Amino acid sequence: MSIDNLFDSWAEETGVKRTAPVVPDHPCQIFEGETPRDELDAARDTIRTILSD
Repeated sequence: MSIDNLFDSWAEETGVKRTAPVVPDHPCQIFEGETPRDELDAARDTIRTILSD
């Protein structure tokens, strides 16, 4: 839903489907795969240690 209720009503009545595809600006923004849980836990613990000092 947008802040323009008239446009929302028009889009619904006419069947217009709004889409906003995400196009990466750079290949580095494409994330493939997953980070193993133990790496995420280690990173979280490191950050927690640094911030608690």
